[in-house]
Amino acid sequence: MNHFLRFKWFYLTLGFWCLLSTFSGWALIYSPFHLNPKPLSEFAVQVNGMTARNRLRFLSGSVRDSLDSITDDWKNEGWVCSTGSLNLAPILLNAPADFTDSLSSLAQLRIFKRKGELRLLGLLAVPAEGKTFLWTVEINQATALSFKPTEIVFPLVPPTEAVNVFWVKSARAEFLSWSMPGRKASTKYFENHCASQGFIERLLSHQTGEDLFLIQKGSTKLTAIAQNDKNNYAVFLTH
Repeated sequence: MNHFLRFKWFYLTLGFWCLLSTFSGWALIYSPFHLNPKPLSEFAVQVNGMTARNRLRFLSGSVRDSLDSITDDWKNEGWVCSTGSLNLAPILLNAPADFTDSLSSLAQLRIFKRKGELRLLGLLAVPAEGKTFLWTVEINQATALSFKPTEIVFPLVPPTEAVNVFWVKSARAEFLSWSMPGRKASTKYFENHCASQGFIERLLSHQTGEDLFLIQKGSTKLTAIAQNDKNNYAVFLTH
């Protein structure tokens, strides 16, 4: 759990990307043989310059039964669950506290580690078919170390003082996130930062603590989220 707290922003970034990929139909999985999984897709993405192996499969059975079985199998292989009993899915979806238990029967997201490797486990119920999506990410633990802003090759470059910089790249899309130390007026800061690099931004929606932007420079269009209460920023690019 201490490891998760230390690299919480990285895990949430990686988890969000995988959750997004699953809903889009391109995610990843590792599966125990006795569950007889049905392969759906397999691909690789770059996370902070390192390759993450991805697989997506179908399982017969419920999310909770699949979670228990997979956790036991992986434990026998030497994998330790860094997140303990914590399910990251409600956190990523910002679910109300009274909905957490119900959501956990439909979606699970856990982080495992073994020596220098990380494995992310995701389970998503498909109630209409009585099946469960299973996906995993396998990547080197060094990926959790933040990139330097100057090492990023992305249309919108993070500020030089940015921290927790994480960059995910696939054939179809890219995702960049960073945090700013200290207290700043996030929305105004983000608008100025975009303008300094020639982008024009348009506010799409405003909620308490969070703004959604469309930013554009020429033919390049990006979607961005500014978490005003936490000084976190996430930018999406679709190829």
